[in-house]
Amino acid sequence: MIGVMPLEGLFGDRDRATSFGSVAERYDRYRSGYPDELVDDLLAMGPRTALDVGCGTGKLARVLMARGVEVLGVDPDARMAAIAQRHGVPVEVAPFEDWDDRGRTFDLITSGHAWHWIDPRVGPRRVAELLRPGTALPAFVQAERRTYRWTRELPAEDWVGLISTFGDHVRLPADRFTDLAEQLVRAIHDVGGTVRVSGGSYLLLARRAA
Repeated sequence: MIGVMPLEGLFGDRDRATSFGSVAERYDRYRSGYPDELVDDLLAMGPRTALDVGCGTGKLARVLMARGVEVLGVDPDARMAAIAQRHGVPVEVAPFEDWDDRGRTFDLITSGHAWHWIDPRVGPRRVAELLRPGTALPAFVQAERRTYRWTRELPAEDWVGLISTFGDHVRLPADRFTDLAEQLVRAIHDVGGTVRVSGGSYLLLARRAA
C-alpha cells in the first residue's frame, strides 16, 4: 500500500523543489505534523516496514517509528536529511527516481508533502516494484481519498516562521521577506496577535493489487 499527500502540477518547478533545504531548521520547527487519524489509517493493515519518499526532516517518519514501524527515509537534499537523521531517522540521500533500492521491498510507502516533486513517469512504477511482493509493474486497486480537517491558532511570529518555509517565500530576496515579515507581525498584533488557520490533511491511499 502507498500513502501519499498529492499536490498536482508542481513537478516541473525544480527550483522550488530544491529550495527547502535552505530553510531546513525552520521547516522542522514550523511545519505542522500529521493528524493521528491519518496515521491510524496508514497503519490499519499492520505494516512492519516503510519507505518514506522525500522524507524531509522526518516529520512523518518519526511518527511512524514511534508507532513501531521500521522506517527508511530517502530524500535528495542532504540538509533536510541531516535533521531527520538527528531525530533518529535513517535516511539515504538521493532523488527517489535514481535511488538504489538494492533489492529491498517494503510493506508501506509514504510521501508526505513530497509526491508532487516526483517524476510521474517514474514514481508509480518504482512504488509498484518496491511494495511487497515486489513483482514488476503490478496494477493498483482504486485509490481511496480521505480528508482530515484541523484548526490551529498561531502567534504572529509562528505564522511568519511558517510562511518563511513556503516555496514562493523562500525564493524572495532576504530584504523583501524581512520587510514583509515585519509588516505581517504588526498587522497581526493589531487584530489580536494570532492567526487562525483552518485546513486539511489529504490522504490518497492505494493498495497494490494481488
